[in-house]
Amino acid sequence: MIGMTDGTWMLLGNTWQQWLLAIAITVVTFLALRPLRWPLERAVRAATKQSNAGVGQKLIDDLRRPLGFLFAITGVRFGLHALTLSVPLDRAVERGFGVLVIVAATVLLGRLLRLWLLEFSVRYIHDHDLGIDPKMVPPVGRVVTFVVWLLGGLMALDNAGFDVYSLIAGLGIGGLAIALAAQKTLSNIISGLSIVLDQPFRVGQWITVNGETGKVIDITWRTTRIQTFANATLHIPNDTVASAQVLNWDQHIDEFGVGYFIFQKLSFHPHHDPEKIVRLLTEAIDQTPAVDGRDKLGMNWVKFIEVDRHGMTFGIVFDCTDRLLKNTQENLVLQSIHRVLRREGISIVTGEFKGALETDPGLDAAPQLPSGKLEATLAADLAQVTTPS
Repeated sequence: MIGMTDGTWMLLGNTWQQWLLAIAITVVTFLALRPLRWPLERAVRAATKQSNAGVGQKLIDDLRRPLGFLFAITGVRFGLHALTLSVPLDRAVERGFGVLVIVAATVLLGRLLRLWLLEFSVRYIHDHDLGIDPKMVPPVGRVVTFVVWLLGGLMALDNAGFDVYSLIAGLGIGGLAIALAAQKTLSNIISGLSIVLDQPFRVGQWITVNGETGKVIDITWRTTRIQTFANATLHIPNDTVASAQVLNWDQHIDEFGVGYFIFQKLSFHPHHDPEKIVRLLTEAIDQTPAVDGRDKLGMNWVKFIEVDRHGMTFGIVFDCTDRLLKNTQENLVLQSIHRVLRREGISIVTGEFKGALETDPGLDAAPQLPSGKLEATLAADLAQVTTPS
């Protein structure tokens, strides 16, 4: 490799003058390519001038090293053209140069995509109100970066002379084993993606899943986290959420009002006058203060819905615009009903009615309400209910 021929020092078959020329070409090429960064930096600053402060400079800082590395290996490749190399060494240099270029391009593309996802896409989602949780962007950025690195690595290995197809086949068998072992985790990830795309709920909304009610505080790739009334954080696997019936308390139909409807059923002795019971219940709800800051409750609905083993059953519906205060509002309404009924000497039936009634042939012809009597009756009456002013 190193020797002397005709009194001249030789390295890899090239004189020291050739090596000096190669080094000079490398340095000159590197210095000539460096100014190409300046128009690129100006373009980046112009493109990011409307974004948050520091985004443009951060992008420039992320691009400087891979660009400098790309300029350096380009200079070395041009410099090596001044040398006379053996065929095997020239092929090795050519492959090495290709691998390094692919690595530099992969790093460059990965950083560009990562910064674009973390900065520009978040701002775009916010500006256009797409309803996508910005917290889901960083995991997507990591997945995209991993895919870019994976493809770049395969291209670099192929350029280096490795049998990529055999490698992919081996990875396929290993990947199948890993997929079987991580089936539950993969199911949660796919379910998390479906939740993000379908958006049955968003962060900050109140939901009920499998009987558990809470406020959504985060949606990750594996779990959905809700804050319950017990001030505890409940982690629900995404595949459980995706397959369960989810009640979203914050998705309202405007024509029905803006609050949460609270349903209650109360039973009374059959000897009472139904019209009087309806009037007293309506009065009690109307006297109840709203705990959510409104002057009064927006919904006050009372109906005599059936006669069953408990006696005469009445359905009442009122509303509350703050899900956190729902139980408080319900408590105040029931207290008000108790006071009004006590004033009139009327008691609520708490068990099955055991009293004897005289036979009334007209009862056999009484129309029967369908299943879900309270809800069906309310739905039929909603168009006629007006919000009290």
